[in-house]
Amino acid sequence: MNYRFINNIFSKRIQKDVLLTLLFGILSIIFRFINFNIPGVAGVQSDLRELPLIIGILHLSNPLYSIGLSAISSISFSFNNTEYFYTFLGHAIPLFLLWYCFNILKKQNFNSLKNAIASLVLVLIYYLISILLALITPNGLIIIGIEKKFILNYKNLFIGVRYEMIYTAIAISFYYVQNKLRVELQNHKLNLEKTIKERTEHLHLVIEELKTAQNHLVQSEKMASLGTLVAGVAHEINNPLNFISGGINIIKDIKPEIEKSISDELNESYTLATNIINEGFNRSVDIVNALMSFSIKGESKLENHDIHTIIDNTLLFMMSIIPKDIVIIRDFGLKELVPVYVEKMHQIFINIFNNAIFVLNSDVIKEKNITLKTFKNGNSAIVEISNSGPEIPLKYLNQIFDPFFTTKDPDKGKGLGLSICYTYIKEHKGKISIANIENGVKFIIELPLNN
Repeated sequence: MNYRFINNIFSKRIQKDVLLTLLFGILSIIFRFINFNIPGVAGVQSDLRELPLIIGILHLSNPLYSIGLSAISSISFSFNNTEYFYTFLGHAIPLFLLWYCFNILKKQNFNSLKNAIASLVLVLIYYLISILLALITPNGLIIIGIEKKFILNYKNLFIGVRYEMIYTAIAISFYYVQNKLRVELQNHKLNLEKTIKERTEHLHLVIEELKTAQNHLVQSEKMASLGTLVAGVAHEINNPLNFISGGINIIKDIKPEIEKSISDELNESYTLATNIINEGFNRSVDIVNALMSFSIKGESKLENHDIHTIIDNTLLFMMSIIPKDIVIIRDFGLKELVPVYVEKMHQIFINIFNNAIFVLNSDVIKEKNITLKTFKNGNSAIVEISNSGPEIPLKYLNQIFDPFFTTKDPDKGKGLGLSICYTYIKEHKGKISIANIENGVKFIIELPLNN
């Protein structure tokens, strides 16, 4: 069973056309009984039957409905089958043609005056055709007289309906002009609403972009302040480290004398103690160096730098928040220096590592690891950061770098971290992407070696 065909039959447009056909057809029957005498023509009466018929076809979407209009309207004329047929025919044909003429007129870009004149002429033509068809009907022949000549018959019938023809043409002309103005005004309103909606959507988009830019600026200012603070802290820590370094050097100098004056057991304890002090001192130096690499000194600039040092310093800086069950795997194959904004690369790696740590901590995974791989591909340095966390749903893959997009709870993320990464990589004229892999998720960063 063709349900689409049935749905088309009962579509809203067809329902509307059927209702309009019934409405204007019934109005034509009613208006048929509004009769008045024609001045100067004895025994001839006119009516308003044509007004609802012509107005009706202005609102119908298909000329075939003019047949229905004519069929309903002709009911009021006579119950004689022959007369009904000729009356129906005398209305159906000119209404059918008039629908096409008005449909062509609607497409013309005429002003109100031209529309009024054109519609007036079309109604006059409609009457001329109707009169012509009336001559071949029995009714017309009875009124005019069968023995008269055709031209004289046509003239007499024309004179008989001239007043009806004029007031109907004028009324339809005024109606058509105001109806077209109303439709144009409605279309203009719809276009205006559409334009306002588009402008509003564009404005919302601009506001969101401004919010993103503002958050990026705030984040940059925070990083600048943090860099200044870190530089100060690192400097202050460096001073006592210098004292410790001097003390270690003194101990190294007197070590031979001390070894001579103490027992082997004490000597072993002494050696163990000095090794522990050296190990602690070296770790402290590494931390200070990492802190110093985060400090922002003046305006950011592009510098050739070892990307591995940046990664190691970032991991060292984050070591306190990386759980012990997460294994860091390094596979560094890149030998070239990369032109980067060092402090921005630190922030990129911090955001990606934070994302990986959060994912690995929030899921039950037997093997938790973050794999770092670097290599050269053509004229680009490639950094791949993989984690063994769960795959990202396909519907989210294209939204990962969108500002404010996050799958975290509101108190755990604002959706800006990866968006900032995307922006900073673009500033390097590079690319960043994300992909699901066999055992997790991989971030791929591509940086040009010659920038």
